[in-house]
Amino acid sequence: MMGVFRGRWRVRDERGSFTISLAILAVPFFLLVLLIVQAGVYTHARQVATAAAQEGLRAARNLDGSGGAGQAQAGQLLAQTAGTTLRNTSVSARRHADWASVDVHGQVVSLVPGLTLTVDAHAEGPVERYTVEGAR
Repeated sequence: MMGVFRGRWRVRDERGSFTISLAILAVPFFLLVLLIVQAGVYTHARQVATAAAQEGLRAARNLDGSGGAGQAQAGQLLAQTAGTTLRNTSVSARRHADWASVDVHGQVVSLVPGLTLTVDAHAEGPVERYTVEGAR
């Protein structure tokens, strides 16, 4: 029976309408949840890249440090902490007479289809030097 007449109005059978409504609303809801989780993954990846750049800078700016030491230290920290969060990472470090810098680049793992996010971190600072007390 498709419908029943009650008075002047025809009452329709609405069985199954909740299932269709749920199916229509489920896709945007799950997409929103994935975007929220993706934001958390991106924030974590950015923090890992920043920490690796800062750790590499500490090694590069030491008195006996070098650009290679900074690059190795940053790469080691990435290997220990990035896990599957960061992929295709690259580290570059430079040391000059007065300053050192480290750059970290990586691709964040994507939970949302078609979304590509990258992370870039940069750290720089002066290098350590011996100074003699009283001399300038």
